[in-house]
Amino acid sequence: MVSIYPGEWQAIVEHLHSEGAKRAEANGESPLAAFRFDTGAITEELAAMEAVRSHYIVPLSVGMSEDIEADLALARRRMNEAGFPSFMEELQNQLDALTGMK
Repeated sequence: MVSIYPGEWQAIVEHLHSEGAKRAEANGESPLAAFRFDTGAITEELAAMEAVRSHYIVPLSVGMSEDIEADLALARRRMNEAGFPSFMEELQNQLDALTGMK
């Protein structure tokens, strides 16, 4: 693959770092900077989701599929069965607690 910007990547990276630092200084620290997700309550779900990731999602991500739409739908279904909704609920609960929303 030929780069669209050959020889310019270093300047692009430096610009992004510089611009990011300026924006961080102007906007202050993110209110979520101190957040650390405690996964203790969802260890079984995480293990099941990892199994789904390795069995269904990794092959999709490298193009190993005869029918991408069907395989993606199956991966989503298996991820939900593995506990993705519980994962999202726990994440949201912890974020709400951090921000004092609930």
